Amino acid sequence: IFDTVALMQSSAVVFTVGKKLAWAGYYAGNDGGGNWGIVQSGAHTDDGGSVFTLADGKYVAANLKGNEISIMKFGAIDTTISGTDDSHGSIQAAIDYAQPSMAKVYVPAGTFIVKDQISIYEGTILAGDWLTQGTTGSGKPANGSTLFH
Repeated sequence: IFDTVALMQSSAVVFTVGKKLAWAGYYAGNDGGGNWGIVQSGAHTDDGGSVFTLADGKYVAANLKGNEISIMKFGAIDTTISGTDDSHGSIQAAIDYAQPSMAKVYVPAGTFIVKDQISIYEGTILAGDWLTQGTTGSGKPANGSTLFH
């Protein structure tokens, strides 16, 4: 098991086709971006969530089965962890991946910066831990998700 996607992608190990690889997180272990997938070869498009290119040119097809796709699996990052990272591309990639199967796109609690428009298709369902009305005792918003443009 790899700690992060980057460590998996840069590994000098040559994996055989059919090998199962796992990663604990996208940017850091247990950051919500962990998953597993199967090594494959051939033409592919690395989308940063469902397909990851390995150092030897093969790729990992991630396990994204089910009716809900988390933006964290595509590399969205909560700004309370990263500071200022733009999650636009990660969120859009998750929406694009979910669209053909009409899977829900899950947005976990957190704050995500989006510096460009996100295209949401007809029928797309965003699900998640939305920002609740009111504030915590410190005057900050209560737990939930916020997307900033």
